[in-house]
Amino acid sequence: MADKENDIVLQFLKEQKQDIPDNGFSSRVMRNLPDRKTHRLVVLGRIWSCVCIFAALLFLCSGYGQTLIVSALDNIMCQFKITELKINTTHLIFGAAAVYLATLGGLFKSLYSKILKA
Repeated sequence: MADKENDIVLQFLKEQKQDIPDNGFSSRVMRNLPDRKTHRLVVLGRIWSCVCIFAALLFLCSGYGQTLIVSALDNIMCQFKITELKINTTHLIFGAAAVYLATLGGLFKSLYSKILKA
């Protein structure tokens, strides 16, 4: 029964077939597709960015990284006499890291959108 219905549908479609002229549409579509190299670069850039951010976070969470950053911020605060404000260095580190990551995310978003539009 299903074969008969399929045959009827196929016969109907064969009778109603119309050829639509291409007029260069396919070649225009193929010209506007992004290059595979560009797509590969975008993917590799995203992977590299994730690896770098992960490595930076590992360094930041390690004992040596925290010691280095805290001592650098203490030196900066002493230079500019900010120590009288009683700022917690840990909060300053996390605030600076949040600003840095937000800026980095915005930068990568703008770069990738420019690459994809090219």
